[in-house]
Amino acid sequence: MGSPGCSTTHSVVIFNGVFGALMPSDPIPDHKLKMQAILPGIGNISTLWRAPLTDALLPMVSGRVLWNLLPKEHDNAWVCPTASTTRTMSVRFLDEQPRAPRTPRRFTTVNHWNKLLKGALVRHILLTGADEPDALGEFTHPEGYVYEAGLTEVIDGRVMISMVRPQR
Repeated sequence: MGSPGCSTTHSVVIFNGVFGALMPSDPIPDHKLKMQAILPGIGNISTLWRAPLTDALLPMVSGRVLWNLLPKEHDNAWVCPTASTTRTMSVRFLDEQPRAPRTPRRFTTVNHWNKLLKGALVRHILLTGADEPDALGEFTHPEGYVYEAGLTEVIDGRVMISMVRPQR
């Protein structure tokens, strides 16, 4: 969602269980409320935010490239636009697993360090204005993950990009 060197102030939205959607420059108090929390009398936080976040964000992203790097519980807090209105790209980080000779490659999805891994990717996207998967071909991730075009696929209208850390 932007051009090379674009400011995070205008192109990054952060989902938050208390405040809904924030820009990086928004001042907020120290707090903790997970998006998947269930509050008595209110219910699931992501369900509570779904309509307001969808209504606010769809006009912002319509007709643009959207890098949706949200974890699952945050992605449930809105209705992601359809492929007909917005080109949405998501990224998964995979670790290649050891294998016997002449057997297919195997991967495990990285879940634990996702925020850290995605942070370096967000920086690259913002600095380069990347708006297609192949733009990640030049990206050197600090943890050794590389873009694998052959593993990129379209799932439910969303381009799912694979960043793979080769077996060591």
